[in-house]
Amino acid sequence: SKIVTTANKNTNRTLSGSKGANNPTIPAGFVPIDTGVGTGLINSTWNTSSNSQDTSKGLVIMDDRGNQFVWVPVPDVIYDSSKVAQLPTTSATGSLTEGHNYTPMAIQVGSDYKGLLYDYNATNGAYLLYGSNSTGNYQGSSSEYREPAKLTNSTYGDTSTNTDYGGAPLIKQYVAGFENYNLTDSTQVTALGNAWETQMQNEYNDMVGKIGSANGSKGFWMARYEASYDASVGENGKIAIISGARTSTAKEDETKTWYGLYQAMKEFSTNNYTSTMPWGSQWDAMMSWMTKNGEIVTTAKTGNSTKITGNQSLDVYKNIYDLVGNSFEWTLEADYTYGRITRGGISSFTCAPSLRRISYPCTADTIGSSRPTLYVE
Repeated sequence: SKIVTTANKNTNRTLSGSKGANNPTIPAGFVPIDTGVGTGLINSTWNTSSNSQDTSKGLVIMDDRGNQFVWVPVPDVIYDSSKVAQLPTTSATGSLTEGHNYTPMAIQVGSDYKGLLYDYNATNGAYLLYGSNSTGNYQGSSSEYREPAKLTNSTYGDTSTNTDYGGAPLIKQYVAGFENYNLTDSTQVTALGNAWETQMQNEYNDMVGKIGSANGSKGFWMARYEASYDASVGENGKIAIISGARTSTAKEDETKTWYGLYQAMKEFSTNNYTSTMPWGSQWDAMMSWMTKNGEIVTTAKTGNSTKITGNQSLDVYKNIYDLVGNSFEWTLEADYTYGRITRGGISSFTCAPSLRRISYPCTADTIGSSRPTLYVE
């Protein structure tokens, strides 16, 4: 890959003009690269004086360690009620039908934000999962797809102290800031649960607020590959986002269970940008952007079977690899009282990148992985 420019590399910046969905903010330490003709190239469009770049093909950035991310533009981050008639509320009136291409990522409820989640129709595009619930802010119930959310199941929930399946021991073990809670004290278990619920909501508010404000970046950077944890390429215990590396899974000590993967995705953060495991609404924003730009995200494919990132030329959408292969990818989205949602596919099945699948977050197996997203204001 050819580096296009290293100008102002050490600061968050655009290449020209005001930031926005089609003029992304490049995080400090990263530079745009030209990925080559026919693969979603980034070349002359980066060097114009225009305030709008061609983001439809997948703009790629890379840091000094070779970590690569792709820009996902989100022109409509926060729901605007004046555009209600343009919402795709049913599969028959999806985002590819006339007058229904408005696909906001989040909605404000009181002082907080909640995710707007979508399903997909091969012909008509994205549509709201709960489009009929206009009086309930297009949200599902407390036992349906939702975010942000704490899991409340007495056995598998985030505050369960069950030694085999409970979330509380795993939060204490893997998530920074929770190591000092005494799980034999019910009062402290309750406090852990309250702190965890607050952290989930605050992290979602921060992401939506920073990219969706009037001066927000109107998009985020999705890891180009599934995360790897390899001492030969990693740095300071961080994951790597590179081609040709072994995908890290929920079975490994550094990224064990959903909770270990959650913490590992956060540790990619610096003072210049924030990294997280993808929210379900971020995954849906990526699917909606791809759908509006010609990708079919409902077609099942046999993905990468090697467990090596970026190793399957058919498993790439808008310059983003491994969406239907290697591993199911954990997100922060919740379902029922006991499950977190994975998206995309795994090498042993034929899956679509938009696929949702529920699993217990305590699961430590080789079929679950994740990838980080980066965002800046």
